Amino acid sequence: MLQLLLRGGLYNQREEDGWPDLEGMGRLLAIPGMREAVLQRVREYRKPADHPYYPGERDLGFMRILSQAKPDDNEAFDLLYEIFSGEDEHIGSHCQALILLCQMGPLVRAKKLLKEAVENGNGDFVDTAFDLVSRKSGRPPWGFRAEDLPLEICEKILAVGQQWKTREMAADLMYQHGKEGRARLMQIAKRGDLPERVVAALELARNDSPEAIELMNREFLGGQHEGFYPWSTRGIHRNRMTGNGIRVNTWKLAKECPEQAGALVEGLYMAGFPQYKKAAVRILARQRGASFLPELRKCLGGGRPRIGEVAREAFWEMHRLGEAAEPMALEMLESADWLERKAAVCLLRRWGKLTEQQRQKARTDEHVAVRAAAET
Repeated sequence: MLQLLLRGGLYNQREEDGWPDLEGMGRLLAIPGMREAVLQRVREYRKPADHPYYPGERDLGFMRILSQAKPDDNEAFDLLYEIFSGEDEHIGSHCQALILLCQMGPLVRAKKLLKEAVENGNGDFVDTAFDLVSRKSGRPPWGFRAEDLPLEICEKILAVGQQWKTREMAADLMYQHGKEGRARLMQIAKRGDLPERVVAALELARNDSPEAIELMNREFLGGQHEGFYPWSTRGIHRNRMTGNGIRVNTWKLAKECPEQAGALVEGLYMAGFPQYKKAAVRILARQRGASFLPELRKCLGGGRPRIGEVAREAFWEMHRLGEAAEPMALEMLESADWLERKAAVCLLRRWGKLTEQQRQKARTDEHVAVRAAAET
C-alpha cells in the first residue's frame, strides 16, 4: 500500500479549493500497519539536495498524513517536533513541521509552540505559528485576546515578525493590554526599528492618540496633513476598513508629492503589504535617485521573498532613472539570476542601448524568458 501511495500521489490529496485534504489523508492511518510505515518514512526523511528551500513534496505528503494521528499519539508529535527543532533542516521543512504541529492536538499546545517560535527569534516561524494559532482559536477579527499572550511575547512578535499582518496583530494585542501596553507602543513608535515604529505609531493613531497622530503627520506625511485621509478608525469596522488611512495616504504621497514623505515610509518598504511596499518603492526612488538603485535591483531579483507587483514598480523606477541606472543594468546583464538578466535586457532595449552583440547573447541564454525579452 505504501508503494501505491508513492506511485499514485495519494499521499498528496487535495480538496476542491486546492488545499491539502488533511482529513482525507488521515484516513489512510486506519489501514493496518500504515501508521508504522509512515512513521518510518518520515524518520528516513532527508532534505533534497536539488531544492534549497522546500522539503520534497513526497516527504511533505507523509508528514501531512502523520499530522492526522490521534491527539495523544506522542510518537507522531515528537517526530514532527524533531523536524521543527532540528538544526540540519531547511527553513521550509521547519515551517511545514510547525504548521502541522499547530494543527495537531489542543489549542494550548499550539500556543506553547507559538511562544517557542517567538523565543527562537525566526520571523518565518513567528508568522507561521501566529497565523495558525489565530485561526485555531477562532476568535474574530484577529483570533486573539490580550489574555492569550503576555505583553512581553506580543512585543517580541512585533519585533521579529516578517509579515505586516503579524506585526499589526501584535500591536493590536499590545494596545489591548491597557495603559502599560500603550505606553510600550509609544516608546517603540519613537525609538524602535523603522518597521516597528510605523506599525506601533499607526496602531495608536488609529485609536485617536493625539501624540501618535502628530507623529504620523510629521514623520510619515512630512508635516503636511491637509487633504490626507484621517488616521483614526474609531467607529469603523476593524476588519473592513483598518488599512484605509495608510493605504490611501501612502499612494497619495507616491503619486502627488513623494519628496514630502517622511522617514517612516521606509518602514513600509521594509515590512509592508505588497501594495504599501510598491508605493514606498516609488517614493524612495523619487527621493533618493541613483543611490536607491541597489534596492531596486533587490526588488527585481529572485531573492526571497519576491513580490511581482513590487518588482514591476522597481523596473519602471529604474527605467525612469535612465543613464544613471545604465551601469547597474550592464552588471545585471551578466548576473547569475535570470530575473536580473531579463530585466537588464528589457531596460537596455527600452532605452535604445541594447547592442546587437548583447541581443545575440540574450537570444542564446539558458532561460526562455531572457531569450523572449531579446525578441520582443
